[in-house]
Amino acid sequence: MQTGKRDIFKSGLVFLLIAASTMPLFKQQFATYLLLGAALLTLRHVRLTVEAILFVGLAFAIEIYHNFYFDGYDLVTTRQIMILFLATMLIIHYVKLDFLPIYVTQLYYFSLISLVFFALWYADRGLIDGLVKAIPGVFTKTSVQYGNEANQVNPVFYNFDPNFTELGRNNGPFWEPTVFAIMLIIAQIFNLLLNKKLFNKKGIVFTIVLFTTMSTTGIMAYFLLVAGYYLFSSRLHPALRVVLVGGVITVSTVLYTTLPFLSEKIDNEIEKADYEID
Repeated sequence: MQTGKRDIFKSGLVFLLIAASTMPLFKQQFATYLLLGAALLTLRHVRLTVEAILFVGLAFAIEIYHNFYFDGYDLVTTRQIMILFLATMLIIHYVKLDFLPIYVTQLYYFSLISLVFFALWYADRGLIDGLVKAIPGVFTKTSVQYGNEANQVNPVFYNFDPNFTELGRNNGPFWEPTVFAIMLIIAQIFNLLLNKKLFNKKGIVFTIVLFTTMSTTGIMAYFLLVAGYYLFSSRLHPALRVVLVGGVITVSTVLYTTLPFLSEKIDNEIEKADYEID
């Protein structure tokens, strides 16, 4: 395969991996098998080792255990997760470290596109409503979320669901704003690994867009990432590191105690996690 075609193929694989994992339109069986079919095209580049076979076998064994241990699991879910896991392994093995710059580039363009719609929502909501109504029904994914039926209009490049159309939170093309925030944090980590800088052009875009998601979880996690970046920076004086740590603890405590919605949300998530573990 020629270099140009190989690069396009790798970009397609990474997009399919992102889409099948996080985009409403692709959270369906056709996308799972599309991803598997694309991944199987890389089989001739695979070298099986004992370690790889044991790792895949262990992952499958854990998933089968989950199937029997958790009541909410069924064979369809187990099969789909196993297929996604196998396809992901094959794709990552083929793409290797090229995954990082491809991922960063794709998230960068998703971010720029999302800023356009985010700005339009605040400038002219009627225009957004008209655009959503004009999108063909084939791009609408209907699902049940928290006991309620939700329609997500997702023409690949953006997700026009109620989080965006009613609340003005930036979904990007992903199934909810928090997922977009997490994807942006991952992109920013990769950006840092590749460029040794957190706030280059792409890093600044990622930072701005992350705040447009209005995700408490995402913003708190990003705050810790930035604090850690400066904390471990060799250019930062030890005394300033102590001040930084103290500042992070102080600000976190103040935010937790003075913002009711934040403390309640964290407490509810902890209680929910404890309940699910029990």
